[in-house]
Amino acid sequence: MLIGKKQFLILAAFAACVFGCASCKQEDDPFTGIKIASSATTGDAGGTVSITATYYNEDTADASSTVTYTLSADSTGGAYFGTSGTLTTTGTSGSAVTLTLGSTGGESVTVTATCNSSSASKKIYTKTTTSVTDTPTGYAGVDWVSFYDSEKLVTVTTKSELVNYAKQGGYTILVDGMIDLSEGMLPSGTSGNSTSALDAFVAENSESATGTKYTTYSAYNSAKLSSVSESADWTNPLNKTYRNKVRFSVASKTAIIGLGENSGVSGGGISIGSSYVVLRNLVIKDGYDPFPNHEKDDGWNAQIDAIGISGANHVWVDHCTLEDTIEMGTAPNASKESSSNHKKFQTYDGLCDINASSKYVTVSNCILRNHDKTMLIGSGSSDKSGGYITLSNNRFYGCGQRLPLTCYANMHIYNNYYGDASGFYSNSYAIGARYDKYTIIAEGNYFGSGISAAFKASTTPTGICYALGNSTESGGLSISGSKPFSVPYSYDLLSYTDAKSFVSKNAGAGVISVQ
Repeated sequence: MLIGKKQFLILAAFAACVFGCASCKQEDDPFTGIKIASSATTGDAGGTVSITATYYNEDTADASSTVTYTLSADSTGGAYFGTSGTLTTTGTSGSAVTLTLGSTGGESVTVTATCNSSSASKKIYTKTTTSVTDTPTGYAGVDWVSFYDSEKLVTVTTKSELVNYAKQGGYTILVDGMIDLSEGMLPSGTSGNSTSALDAFVAENSESATGTKYTTYSAYNSAKLSSVSESADWTNPLNKTYRNKVRFSVASKTAIIGLGENSGVSGGGISIGSSYVVLRNLVIKDGYDPFPNHEKDDGWNAQIDAIGISGANHVWVDHCTLEDTIEMGTAPNASKESSSNHKKFQTYDGLCDINASSKYVTVSNCILRNHDKTMLIGSGSSDKSGGYITLSNNRFYGCGQRLPLTCYANMHIYNNYYGDASGFYSNSYAIGARYDKYTIIAEGNYFGSGISAAFKASTTPTGICYALGNSTESGGLSISGSKPFSVPYSYDLLSYTDAKSFVSKNAGAGVISVQ
């Protein structure tokens, strides 16, 4: 039977909607199966974690069905439900059961929940128990001087308490919960946004800084930023005032240690220019600067480091999670007013920057993520004193560059895991070198698919990057003679495949229990 063009089009449209097409919206099928959750993804060795499995029937939670829980792949030393040796238990859908973990730290157990032919699994890790008196690894531990005093062990929950004890020195400070160093000025979403507290800061400080009072952050930016020439250097009048409000300094012989999985600071920076300092088990996020300066060759650049180490010695940053949660915005310049030409509005400086005049610094077992200019070692061509820095067992992902970038420093970079995850920024390189006096030993590092180049040297430096046993020897990361210096400490060097596995489960805040 022959059909006309009109009839054919009607039949085609009908068939497309019936059988599916790109332009026809398809409704998701209602979910039927198990969802499993836990009170934490990690727990103290020998401690307990609550596990809840819920059975859903066409998107509706079923509170009557029975769920069976089973333990497997247990390397924690004997996890159980209820009483020791119990590897299987039952519970009502949506109700919690208690899992007791084994006594071995840094290991895991798999929990599988089944109900009505559906199943789901979850892996729970045991925290490694460590001490507030631990000696640092790497260069920070060389000639380390212990300063722990039980009479100076304090727990803080507020900014004023933290700042007060940090500036005195001699204290071991336990941080309980997240402390907002910005006191409500930190925006959410994209940089350039405001809060009522940030508006109040502008209203209070703008007149003394500029001669004109602005009542909101938006009004201040509209007036000041758009007047800056594309080719000019410009210091933001409110930059220093804001920086002094949200950044605090740490005196010598001070340890700041987080309690639990979500303890630390946000919205500001930690400044270290002293000796014998420990930062451990902390979440340090959004070292945010809403008043960046303008540099004629590089746009808008922030002046606050989440961690800034300058002129210090014997500093240990361990098991911390350092990250940004606010995406970069744009800002206009006088000579580029169209929205397509607005320049980057960089409200973050370094995630962990170390001046090369700092000696004996270790950054270990940390997660560094969602940051552009992540870690600068040495501040420029004049910073030639040459620090001694260890980077070990760290996880870098969603980071644009400087993992690290070193100028005139002696670096031991081993067993770090780079890439293989998405984030705010695409990567341009991992390890970088600038100027001509750097010396790098890179061993057993895993460079994932998200890393553009394992090593990159700017200009024409004559330094040495000795590399051995990494997942790639490409991108300039190649063996260069013998080791350029002798490392003055012992360390366990893993293969790059073992390093990837170890770092994946061991890096960041919350995977250790500090006692």
